[in-house]
Amino acid sequence: MSADGTVYLLDSLNRPVVEVSKQGATKRVPIPGSDYPRDIVESNGVLYVLDNWKIIKISLSGAPLN
Repeated sequence: MSADGTVYLLDSLNRPVVEVSKQGATKRVPIPGSDYPRDIVESNGVLYVLDNWKIIKISLSGAPLN
């Protein structure tokens, strides 16, 4: 959960992150280059995705930051 109350859910089967805002709106954020995402952490507007043995760093819009 981010500071503004937004919740990020990892869909490890279909490989997006689902963003759920306090207002109930949802958005699917793709994870580029993902094989099998296992965990996510949001920090300062950046999503860190643990994917097998690597960490993928993406913006909240899905743009790769690595």
